[in-house]
Amino acid sequence: MWIRIVLVLLLPGYFSQGYAASMRCGNKVVKTNDSQKTVQKRCGKPDVQANGYEMIRINGLLSKQRVEQWTYYQGRGKHTRVILFHKDRLVAVILGKKRR
Repeated sequence: MWIRIVLVLLLPGYFSQGYAASMRCGNKVVKTNDSQKTVQKRCGKPDVQANGYEMIRINGLLSKQRVEQWTYYQGRGKHTRVILFHKDRLVAVILGKKRR
């Protein structure tokens, strides 16, 4: 019983971010496996660039890998988008919180 209550309380926070395989930049789309050059050509220079480690799935296996993160602020009232690259290839688009 207690485990169920704890899970119900914790899960909404766990799902506050969403993941996608693509992102729209104006009338263009970037998708999984696009290169950094392609993404920058279609979406422009990111607002923030950072390096770090994330758990990502490669060939079906989940492991901690070095990634480059590009953050795009979509505007007031819209979700922030974070694009993850591994070895110059787009591996995930993270839907962040809305900007106020």
